[in-house]
Amino acid sequence: DSSLRLVGSEMCIRDRAVVLGLVGGIVGLGLAWLGIRALVPMLPADIPSVMQGRIGMDMSALLFTFAAAGLAGLLFGVAPALRAATPDLTKELKEGSRGSVGKGRQRLRSSLVIGEVALSLVLLIGAGLMIQSLGQLRNVEKGFDASNVFTARVQLPRVRYDDQQAAWAFFQEFVDRMEALPGASSASLSQIVPLQGNSWENFIFPEGVEFEQENGRSVLYHMITPDHFETLGIPILRGRGFDLSDREGGERVIVIDERMAEAFWPGADPIGKRVTYETEEVPDDFEGDAPRLWRTVVGVTRNTRHYELENPSRMQMYVPLQQSGRGWSTSMYVLVRTAGDPLAMTEQVRRELSMMDADVPLTDIETM
Repeated sequence: DSSLRLVGSEMCIRDRAVVLGLVGGIVGLGLAWLGIRALVPMLPADIPSVMQGRIGMDMSALLFTFAAAGLAGLLFGVAPALRAATPDLTKELKEGSRGSVGKGRQRLRSSLVIGEVALSLVLLIGAGLMIQSLGQLRNVEKGFDASNVFTARVQLPRVRYDDQQAAWAFFQEFVDRMEALPGASSASLSQIVPLQGNSWENFIFPEGVEFEQENGRSVLYHMITPDHFETLGIPILRGRGFDLSDREGGERVIVIDERMAEAFWPGADPIGKRVTYETEEVPDDFEGDAPRLWRTVVGVTRNTRHYELENPSRMQMYVPLQQSGRGWSTSMYVLVRTAGDPLAMTEQVRRELSMMDADVPLTDIETM
């Protein structure tokens, strides 16, 4: 009878472990729900209200919580179940008669407590380090002003915009419409934007070197409209930015960052220097190397971080969209600096785009 009662007791402990695990999961979900309701109103004012409205619990979180709670109950009920399956009745009865907990159980409980404390410390240390890292990243000098900037992607259908002049005309009208929107202080287009995981690079040579691999550098390449530096708050340190006169038929120009200026012309003024990464279009039967196309440096910008905040970005160069030659694209990002919530511009931007061409979608809508 004692052995049967012992087995029943151990099985009951296993069942209780599962129930307690599930109850703990339910309580945890309740605390999470209360935490969201308490913490979201305390978020900084510079986080858009639209983004705050997305903070919540979803079905995947609920399913994971209940699965973890159930699994925890099963795992912590396994030991009693195994003991019940192969009990040492003599030892159990002796321990039970003394009214004390056996040494084996004491060791098991001590091990569990030690494991729980150790895991909790690891979790707390990891959370503390993450918060410290986030604080440091917020203070990183990005080289641009990310506040109040709306971004979205515009993809023209190639079948109807298969000519660069048609694409350029569409994009120029579109950016003009963006700058005229109420609440917009400036707008620009670029085929890539910082910290979005997209990039174009070109191999570039300064004038006066042989066109050998060791003399060139791979440089991050931006095609932009004239107000891009103003829209992203990228300061021009030397020279000038672009204007509407920088287009096909005029002198080919380029703006570079200070890192590229120092790499190619250390200690010298880069304004007026020339670089090349393009060649002229030549017939198929042309013999020899195609003639190089040269661009004149007209400005130097501050370094900006493009790929990630943890490390400095690569050297960067900027060319006018209307002067991008064979490097043109039908996919561009629109950037709009606003006075208020950037995402509040979404419907206005979508409406203007639809008025120009209802078949062109607005996608990847985000803020900087």
